[in-house]
Amino acid sequence: PGLLGIRDLSAPDFGDSVSSDPGDVPVFWACGVTGVEAVQSAHLALAFTHAPGCMFVTDVKGQSAGPAPEHREEGEEGEAGAPEVVCVSQDPLRYSLVSVGAASAVHALERHVQLDPGSRGIKHLHVPGELLRAALSLSHSRSVLLITGFPTHVTQQPPEETDGPPGALAMAAALRALGKRVALATDARAAGLMRDIVTDALREGVLDEEVPVVTMEGRGQDAARAFLLEDGPEGPTPRYDHLVAIERAGAAADGCYYNARKINIGHLVDPLDELFWLARDTRGVSTTGIGDGGNELGMGRVSEAVRAHVKNGDVIACAVPADFTITTG
Repeated sequence: PGLLGIRDLSAPDFGDSVSSDPGDVPVFWACGVTGVEAVQSAHLALAFTHAPGCMFVTDVKGQSAGPAPEHREEGEEGEAGAPEVVCVSQDPLRYSLVSVGAASAVHALERHVQLDPGSRGIKHLHVPGELLRAALSLSHSRSVLLITGFPTHVTQQPPEETDGPPGALAMAAALRALGKRVALATDARAAGLMRDIVTDALREGVLDEEVPVVTMEGRGQDAARAFLLEDGPEGPTPRYDHLVAIERAGAAADGCYYNARKINIGHLVDPLDELFWLARDTRGVSTTGIGDGGNELGMGRVSEAVRAHVKNGDVIACAVPADFTITTG
């Protein structure tokens, strides 16, 4: 208690006195604002507190949750409505809460989307539990940028694959329903097409309101900073706190962009990868990559598996990693 300025538990400056026995661990429960300040001023090696907008309250007893997910036997489930704690990331160390039932449903969905109709070997790229971790991270976001566009059909017009944009729109609709701010990013060359797709989605009722389509001007980290960051009272702050690449062309180790047939499509691709590199060094910004072949943005985290198990993987493997990597056939 002394670290927080409480010299005597029986006579605190604020609040009620506390009776404690030897061996008891006192817990300082402050309001959402002062709790953060108290913990920061204490300079502790490890501490936990709540913050404005980050408090969790439940009427379900935690002890009814059963074993934590990592300690359950295969097929064993906890009580569906009980909460469980999930480690979302190690660096920075972040945890989130989800009901056992919701977690089980997400894990089941993750297993289903590992179907590989194209026999591309995506099972070797799968990171178990990543879908739940990405979903929980997104649940804490306020503003999300969805990046899509893979111009693989170089002899056709337009050259875009057709799985990325619909997936991006589905995510946009879901995130909007959760109250998130959402924008779509693609190549400047394809921005008009993407805006037409958004217009159709509005007309068909897929979207409840227009989602802006944005592009990045220029190349390199300066262009990425101008796109991702905006000036705030305490310095540059991110416009988005989560970047999601959905079937988006990603740069290989040689800096080129390849389709599955090893054709360099770089002349059709804007370097939106730079946003993922910048996000790695920007506090408060997470990234997710979704793909089905290993040459998509964000697949750099499993690039060794891509090179070993995916056809042409030694050439096409994306070298740009994401915090969360989701494979789906």
